[in-house]
Amino acid sequence: MYLSKLIPLTPLACKIIPIACILLFSLINLFGMRLARLVQNLGTISKVAGLALVFGLLISRGRPSLLRLEVPHAPSPALLLGFGTALTAVLWAYEGWHVVSFTASEFRAPSRDLPRSLVWGTLIVTAVYLLLNVAYYSVLSSAQIAAGSSTAAVAMKTAWGEGALLLVSAVVLTSILGATNGMIMTAPRVYYAMARDGVFFAKFGEISRKFHVPVFAILMQSIWASALTLMGSFQQLFTYVVFTAWVFYGLTVAAVIVLRLREPLRERKFLTPGYPWTPAAFVVAAAGVAVSTIIASPIHAAFGIALILVGAPLYLAFRAKQEGLR
Repeated sequence: MYLSKLIPLTPLACKIIPIACILLFSLINLFGMRLARLVQNLGTISKVAGLALVFGLLISRGRPSLLRLEVPHAPSPALLLGFGTALTAVLWAYEGWHVVSFTASEFRAPSRDLPRSLVWGTLIVTAVYLLLNVAYYSVLSSAQIAAGSSTAAVAMKTAWGEGALLLVSAVVLTSILGATNGMIMTAPRVYYAMARDGVFFAKFGEISRKFHVPVFAILMQSIWASALTLMGSFQQLFTYVVFTAWVFYGLTVAAVIVLRLREPLRERKFLTPGYPWTPAAFVVAAAGVAVSTIIASPIHAAFGIALILVGAPLYLAFRAKQEGLR
């Protein structure tokens, strides 16, 4: 969408370009963490600098009178359902907050650095998004934001004219590319860990002797991601991801409670602040996200459930194999 504001794109190009980006960043990650980390750091610096520039430009042309809270007097069921649908898109914007944990085994001091990176990373991203939303609302009304699909582009065009679309498009594309590289860099570590634990195909647990990365896992992920790009639209894909992800986020955090009840005396390196209320609140919120998606987008939710169910027999088969080897 944003690339089309820079150059004209055909429907075919809208599929080929994302796949080309997936393959390019996968290739970069095949050459080791040093190169992938360099690309990620450059992308992050460029993204933050670009977003800071967009924020400054919008605020400089903003109107304080637009920054007012609009709350309906009597929220209707339809409004609450719409809120749940909108929340799916919002959570997609924050998706990736947890992926740093996938590389925890490669940290020099994971007990210290993992909590710091999760807390500070989440706080910084939250602050950036909140500030940008303030900037958007300073130049656009709620109706204008609701009517558009590219809020940043509409806001910059309203404040600075047609030429500003080039800047915001470049910033958003930089952000997208950085997120793509970040996911390609971290996600294969999950397949690697699963294979090492005996609950996935052993090939995914192989490491390159020269570059020390899970080559097969990266390659298979690139193929699967490319296939997903061809299968659906962007909105469909992020609905699948958010729904299935929050199902597992909820289950993962619920496991914290279960394990503490089962093994109360076990030594733990990480403590949960506010336990048991904080994990319980998270589980309730995750359930809310899943239920709202089922109600608002039943077909997309059904596809996500199908993906989960397809993986369940495979997991049970690997677990049965483990038990047979003991």
